[in-house]
Amino acid sequence: TFSISPSKEEIAHLRRTIADTKQTLLESGEAIPSTLEDDMMRNYLKDYAIQCMDAYARNFGHPEIHDNRDLMWFGMVEKDRYWKSHDPQVRTNSRKDDSVQRRIAALEAQYIRESQVRSGGRDEILRAMMPKAGDNWHIHVTVSRRDITNSINLSPNANGRGSKNHVLNGKAVRIGFDREAYKIECERLFDRLFAHHRLQTESYVGSKLFRHMSGFVFEEQLAQDRAVRGAEAA
Repeated sequence: TFSISPSKEEIAHLRRTIADTKQTLLESGEAIPSTLEDDMMRNYLKDYAIQCMDAYARNFGHPEIHDNRDLMWFGMVEKDRYWKSHDPQVRTNSRKDDSVQRRIAALEAQYIRESQVRSGGRDEILRAMMPKAGDNWHIHVTVSRRDITNSINLSPNANGRGSKNHVLNGKAVRIGFDREAYKIECERLFDRLFAHHRLQTESYVGSKLFRHMSGFVFEEQLAQDRAVRGAEAA
């Protein structure tokens, strides 16, 4: 199992696209359903997930595996995320015992608030299963380790990196899953599908390159990219 989780910049881009559609409907005098924004976001992410699973299938380099229809998989688009009991911040709060609770008025500053660790978070004390603040749309995927015919093994843990040292039906084929290539392909799919312009630190390859150069170079570029997104939001 794995998640396909668009970044906050990618979600913001989809929000702007939805806002444009809503404005067009308003100007044409059409009624706007109360669920329009959620329905559009859900449909966008369903379409994106299908294309990502097409890329997942192609990434095996298997001559009999072409797209998502050759996989046995299930996806579920979700709107919310929750703080889990194993999150370090929640565990910190859980370790506070009854004596601390009795002195909570004096000691509550010791508790970690969501606003301290998450942009736009509430001032509430972090607890397990508290909904996380912000736009948290994402997709959960469950995919079989075998193809739709239940005859071909397809494990993304077999990291072949494009190796062609395998022969199938007399032909050299690439067997194995390149996880790096899959991440990059899913980014490209999002950008092409939603006409999204990705800034350098929002790119998997770009971010990795800047971090490799130095932490200072990465932070400098990150500040520039955040300024661009800030101007767009304004």
